[in-house]
Amino acid sequence: MKQMLLMFLLLPALAMAQDKQEKKHKDWDGWMIKDCQNFAISELTAKDGEAYKEIGADYINENTKVIYISRQPYLKDKEILDTLNGYAIKFIDVDSNYKWLAKEIKEGAAVYYMTNLHMDANVSDIYIFPITIKTGMFGAKKEYATKSVRLKFFYNYDPPKFEYKGLEVVDL
Repeated sequence: MKQMLLMFLLLPALAMAQDKQEKKHKDWDGWMIKDCQNFAISELTAKDGEAYKEIGADYINENTKVIYISRQPYLKDKEILDTLNGYAIKFIDVDSNYKWLAKEIKEGAAVYYMTNLHMDANVSDIYIFPITIKTGMFGAKKEYATKSVRLKFFYNYDPPKFEYKGLEVVDL
């Protein structure tokens, strides 16, 4: 009888301990697409973020104060935070002035392209590609890195919210 009582008392603690071991990604949820976009940029800029460890550390260094995101019609400037983890987040037209952007990158700025939230049924994802500007004898040109990250989100219909489901490195 005592053993049975002890088992019922310890069962919830054992179940919770096992759940913590299985969880591999951050516990996050958001209600709108802009929440997913802000989370993606936050993961890119946070030193302990998964995206930072995969592609951010290669382009964001100690001199980086500004992170430029390629301006796209689906990214609304006013919906994305202008400062995250100590970095200023700015949206620019990458194709407008390569020489200026190459100078900014030499001074420590980082430039990224972020896709729209692709929604396939309940599964959604955002891809983030680093952008570099190569200058040469014939001018400057934009190049996308061959290594990018895919942040996966699950859309739960009841209650309606996005849940973060992890990150995947994509080599092109």
